[in-house]
Amino acid sequence: MAGAKHIPLGQLGERRNELDPKRETIVICRSGNRSGLACELLSEQGYNVVNMTGGLNNWTDELVRD
Repeated sequence: MAGAKHIPLGQLGERRNELDPKRETIVICRSGNRSGLACELLSEQGYNVVNMTGGLNNWTDELVRD
């Protein structure tokens, strides 16, 4: 997806400045667990985040890889 960023959970603290706290950000991982943790961390910092429930395991559309 254009504009998507890959930020591993372990790097989120040092790379969160790459995200706009005022813009809605959808956070995705494979199962929804790590992205849920990321959403908690980011929302505590004032970010507007949404966890994609179920992660990519529940994705029903085509996956496109660069």
